[in-house]
Amino acid sequence: MAIDQRRVFVIDDELSALSGIGELFESSGYEFNCFTSYEECLCEIDDSIDCVVTDLAMNPVNRIDVIDQMRERSLDVAVVVLTGNADVPTTVLLMQRGASTVLLKPIDKHQLIDAISQATKNADERRKRAAERRSALDCFGRLDADEKAVMRKMAAGVSNKAMASELQLSTRTLDRRRRTVLDTMQVNSIAELAALVERHSLFES
Repeated sequence: MAIDQRRVFVIDDELSALSGIGELFESSGYEFNCFTSYEECLCEIDDSIDCVVTDLAMNPVNRIDVIDQMRERSLDVAVVVLTGNADVPTTVLLMQRGASTVLLKPIDKHQLIDAISQATKNADERRKRAAERRSALDCFGRLDADEKAVMRKMAAGVSNKAMASELQLSTRTLDRRRRTVLDTMQVNSIAELAALVERHSLFES
């Protein structure tokens, strides 16, 4: 199984459980670190970590706090929760707060590896979208108010003639601003521009 050195943090206050999960990750090709408390994990975690696997039995409230604190620090790290007895309200709360998966103990090793693989893939997609959005917002921020007015019309599919009339611009000025918009937003066509605006809700930011 090719993992490409995925980095996983494991939190459990039972050393035997940590040892068993650690052996599983080592045999599966993951790079991992084990912690017996949430505080230790939070001191070490950063964007290089792909997934956190944590036991719920230690303290459900603190476990939820871990997710909240990661989100407050803008860390988009996948979280897989292990539990021997998860009631529906707690499971729903965990998922709402950002847990990727809640797995019941005893954990099937293949199920756990599959859950981590899917969770990290989802986190990768979120990170990619977030990076694309940051880039789009950065480009958008370089446009002045007049250029943004033209961009809004372009994205809405307004014709050049109507755009010039509505914005009271000469053909030359409109052409110049349209080109500036396309170049600054790093797109090659109005269709790409419209898709970018919609995908990242640029005029709603």
